[in-house]
Amino acid sequence: MNESYEIDPELLSFLEAKEAEDYNRMLTVVARLSRAGKERELDGICTALDMPALSDTAEKKASAITDQLLLQQKFDGGRLR
Repeated sequence: MNESYEIDPELLSFLEAKEAEDYNRMLTVVARLSRAGKERELDGICTALDMPALSDTAEKKASAITDQLLLQQKFDGGRLR
């Protein structure tokens, strides 16, 4: 299985934002990927967030990811540290 796969710049942008804990940027990237219908990249985000693989549409995946990010933002926020 020698399938070549080039990493989408949006996915790289998400991973950089995740490293910086920039939730607004992560949410923006998820919204852009959803509008573009990029399910493969959204699957990659699910993996990066340790979420189960979703077999829904790009829109439903993005919604689940957004919910997860908002939850993480709430509990990782500075006021709880």
